[in-house]
Amino acid sequence: MAAADGHFERERVQIRALTARQPEDVQKRTGQIFGELTNRSEADLYILKSLPDVCLGDFDCHGVPGNDVKSFVEAALSHLQTRETTALAAESPRTAKLSFIVSITAFVVSFAGLGVQVLKKK
Repeated sequence: MAAADGHFERERVQIRALTARQPEDVQKRTGQIFGELTNRSEADLYILKSLPDVCLGDFDCHGVPGNDVKSFVEAALSHLQTRETTALAAESPRTAKLSFIVSITAFVVSFAGLGVQVLKKK
């Protein structure tokens, strides 16, 4: 989890850097734009990323030029992918434990079956 926290911190720094490069009147709207972008699906973000001007799609750029918003689309896509990867990684130990339990259960059942076969032959 520490690696994911580090990645999220790098993303926050990246967003602050992207925001700082924007004109002052745009800086106030970048948090709202990023928030709206991170609530979209990965497919929507890929579509927005592929557009020559993000504002030509169905996204409200709040008066910010599309070229400026495009970098936030890429950051939101990275954020979404990191969130999904972190969720999968969090499930990994649980999945491993369940797999181990199933394996042990299968071994016990197989061993019991072998015992039944041995008893039948006697």
